[in-house]
Amino acid sequence: MNQLYVNSGFYFNILFFIIFWLTCAQFSELLSVVIVFSTFLYLFIKSLNHYFFVLFFLLLVLSDSRLEILSFSVVVKPYIALFFGVSGVFILMKNHYKQNLLILYFIGFVISIVFSLFFSNDLLSCFQKSLSYILLMIAVPAFLTMILDKYSFAFLKLFTYAFLLILFVGIFFYFFNPDVVLLDDRYRGVYGNPNGLGIACLLFFFLLQTILMKKPNLFTQKEVIFIISLIIFNLLLSGSRSSLLVLVMYYVFLWANRISPLISTIVILFFGIGYTIILSNLMYFISLFGLESFIRIETLENASGRFIAWEFIWQKISFSFSAFGHGMGATEELYKENYDLLSIMGHQGNAHNSFLTIWYDTGILGLLGFLIGIVLSFFYSIKNSKVLPILIGVFISSFFESWLSASLNPFTIIFLMVITLFYYNEDEDEDEDEDEELVAKQLVKEIN
Repeated sequence: MNQLYVNSGFYFNILFFIIFWLTCAQFSELLSVVIVFSTFLYLFIKSLNHYFFVLFFLLLVLSDSRLEILSFSVVVKPYIALFFGVSGVFILMKNHYKQNLLILYFIGFVISIVFSLFFSNDLLSCFQKSLSYILLMIAVPAFLTMILDKYSFAFLKLFTYAFLLILFVGIFFYFFNPDVVLLDDRYRGVYGNPNGLGIACLLFFFLLQTILMKKPNLFTQKEVIFIISLIIFNLLLSGSRSSLLVLVMYYVFLWANRISPLISTIVILFFGIGYTIILSNLMYFISLFGLESFIRIETLENASGRFIAWEFIWQKISFSFSAFGHGMGATEELYKENYDLLSIMGHQGNAHNSFLTIWYDTGILGLLGFLIGIVLSFFYSIKNSKVLPILIGVFISSFFESWLSASLNPFTIIFLMVITLFYYNEDEDEDEDEDEELVAKQLVKEIN
């Protein structure tokens, strides 16, 4: 039995669960909710944690979609997320994983979340979102560390191709039934919107770079080229300008950081201070090469309404400047309450900025605690030339979107995987030449 056959067994089992969920959803949303929850309960009882982890990630992806048939995933997601979080705590307590304590880096952020509960207008909703975020920060490192200890990085290879399967599904519909994967004539794949697809591709690119940093030989050169090409292809189809820009900047920072940290710092300052100059000249070159339609130049000057969103939230922060914020999820409610006003001004959606969102939700102390936690998480591997470019890339992506301020999306979980891998170390006495086929066989345990 070769490894490819064994790996195909893993994907067959995953696809079986997904198809079973979708089949039940054709008859009843309630039935599919019960079946989904029963699936995760079964996996937990059987200690099939690698399946639990992958299916939880896929459930988050399904819940981000706009398809009506997938509405069951939105309903069941909070319950599975709670189950996932509690299971992570159980794993942590049972196995005493010292390197799972990622949350200690973010202790200041967690304290601010708790104190912000007292200033929330909707205590129940705020408590649920706060608990969800904290549990996710505990559960992802707990699950991932335990899985890696048992199956090594072979699991991450399977996880990577599971994500590529998501991209392939979107491309399939793009050519055979494009209405399923288009939103306002922009490609979004199976995600809720094109920018969501862009964020997913970008974060998975960072995850791939982190995996290669730890295990350079896990993928062949042809596999790496194929994976990166597929990611770039999806980014181009989505037209997500911020994600494409971050990807380009990653390689620029990587090149500069390998030469000298000083050069890297100069490059960062150039992009930061010279933003206006870059933007104006960028528009000139876009017009020169006739790319106005692809780049959507009509929305570039105000960053697709982001400047309006940022000014609005900044006025609220300045008016109620405080150490603690208004509770997790407060920014989302604020934009819903002012939807009509913001629409007239040319903006739709949320704050489009994770840091302003966290500031409003948890206060200035919460934002500082969050930033300190991220820096400490990356600091463990800072000597590697890839780490700083990844950190800068995450910051820039978070500056243009609010994904990092929420837990129940298919993006934050990938970021937490990246952080976990930064400080994950395999046992020193582990045999590097361990038969990968045996590990792969373990990954595809019989589900019965």
